[in-house]
Amino acid sequence: MNWRKELVSSYTRIEDLLSLLELDINQIDPLISAKTHFPFRVTQAYASRIRLRDPNDPLLLQVLPTSGELVNPLNFVDDPVEEEPFEKDSSLLQKYHGRALLIA
Repeated sequence: MNWRKELVSSYTRIEDLLSLLELDINQIDPLISAKTHFPFRVTQAYASRIRLRDPNDPLLLQVLPTSGELVNPLNFVDDPVEEEPFEKDSSLLQKYHGRALLIA
């Protein structure tokens, strides 16, 4: 299957993926509150590698949004490396003379 078909046929609802994996939504961390904050898409190829009936499968945990992702840690800053003064534009950062980072 080419990547476009794989993308089109991917799972975009957590409930559909859990049904495929024979998991009850109640077996999962109270993540459903987090699902509205994060986009969700899992290809069929990736889903086929997740173990059935295992809510702790590492591949599953990679794609499920968890309630912990909504917690703001103490001392969190938006600009940890203090690059904001060097932004020329929202997509251009020039920290050093003769060098620039273009974010496309």
